Amino acid sequence: MNSEQWEEAEEIFVRVIEMGDCLPQPWGNLGISFVMQHRYDEAEAAYRRAMEIDTNYAIARSNLEMLPKIRQSGPPQSLRIAKPFESSEMNASIHFQIEQ
Repeated sequence: MNSEQWEEAEEIFVRVIEMGDCLPQPWGNLGISFVMQHRYDEAEAAYRRAMEIDTNYAIARSNLEMLPKIRQSGPPQSLRIAKPFESSEMNASIHFQIEQ
């Protein structure tokens, strides 16, 4: 995302989601990659899925609220990196376990 390679970012977020659809952040980031590609319906669906996972996920809610304006004016010129767990009750870590 930092290098604005939106299609590649999309592919990575889809792979992360496929590994375990349990965190809202990959969906929110996928939504951003869709916005930057002018794929607004898909962005809306991604933000809504993020909010299904965590109804308190303020970043997705904010991006969803801005979407009507973005549909009219186009994607933003710049993005900022947010701290996704600040307003969330979600655990801020991911744990990996070897399965036998």
